[in-house]
Amino acid sequence: MNDSDSESSIFGNLFTGIDPEPFFRGPTKLIPQGEVYQHFISEALATELYEILHCTHKIFEFYGIRYWLTGGSMIGLFRHGGIIPWDDDIDICCFMKDKEKIFSQPVLEAFKMNNFKSYRRSYI
Repeated sequence: MNDSDSESSIFGNLFTGIDPEPFFRGPTKLIPQGEVYQHFISEALATELYEILHCTHKIFEFYGIRYWLTGGSMIGLFRHGGIIPWDDDIDICCFMKDKEKIFSQPVLEAFKMNNFKSYRRSYI
């Protein structure tokens, strides 16, 4: 098993039906492996991130909240077919018009029932 097979088995392919190849540009500079220290997240953390995203997707879908991946999560989709092996979070965006819906009691309760904690912060 080579490194890419190992990475694929650990991080899976959450996004099926999307061909990331046209978007992949590859590295701009090759760095010898001995010169780089790379920290990869554990399989347990990757699994937890997928579970968090899956739960969030189901709740948002049920309540009609539109969202999309952004930042490292979007890069991971196209470059790795899932989570970037050294990224330790999930990045999503929502429309401002859905802000009250996201922080409504039913949505917060749905997250609470799935062992999420919520903190209401406004950056706008």
